[in-house]
Amino acid sequence: MKNFTVLLVFVLSGLMQSYAQEGLLSPKKPHYEISFDALGFSMGRGLSLSVDKLLNASESVGMQASFYSGDWGLGFHYKHFFSPNYARGFYTQIGLTNHLTNHYYYNPNQYYSKKEYTLGFDFNLGYKLVSKRNFMIDCYSGFSQNLIGNYNPSQNTRLNFHYGIRIGKRF
Repeated sequence: MKNFTVLLVFVLSGLMQSYAQEGLLSPKKPHYEISFDALGFSMGRGLSLSVDKLLNASESVGMQASFYSGDWGLGFHYKHFFSPNYARGFYTQIGLTNHLTNHYYYNPNQYYSKKEYTLGFDFNLGYKLVSKRNFMIDCYSGFSQNLIGNYNPSQNTRLNFHYGIRIGKRF
């Protein structure tokens, strides 16, 4: 019986060692995060949702969708983190965005609407804080350069500044 117990402890410790080396017993790192732009929503800029896939400790890719009174936008981005911690801290983000918007025009003779599509390049700087329970706050600011179309006709520029605070959860 004593030999059987020693053999069982030896086999179980060997199995546990092989599982630990494969990472099965190590704490699970989150691979996805979902967030929304709380500052933009509270300021009436519409709803903006984002889903990111964490590739490794310093990189992630994601998609963002925004909706505001009949207008919508879709964007894809890449983030690079400059922190020794897992996908948190200071980062830079580049991406492509597109928007479909309805512009309403009125002159004395007629009232009409025009749909306009834009495609743009995005660059952001930000800082991401993540709690122990994987809740996150992401503060960012940056600019976008419209390559096709003019998303904001009230300005005669194709360069737009933006900022926000995103709140979300990693899982």
